[in-house]
Amino acid sequence: GRTPSLWFSLCLLFIEHWSQVYPIHVDPSRILFYHSKFITWRR
Repeated sequence: GRTPSLWFSLCLLFIEHWSQVYPIHVDPSRILFYHSKFITWRR
């Protein structure tokens, strides 16, 4: 089956790279919020 945690880790890597290119403040709670929406959307 699919592993959402893998997608989440890839998203975190992308966010870290993005924050290095564009210095923005990333809110962890917002990331978890979008992650939960992403999981419910995948089902």
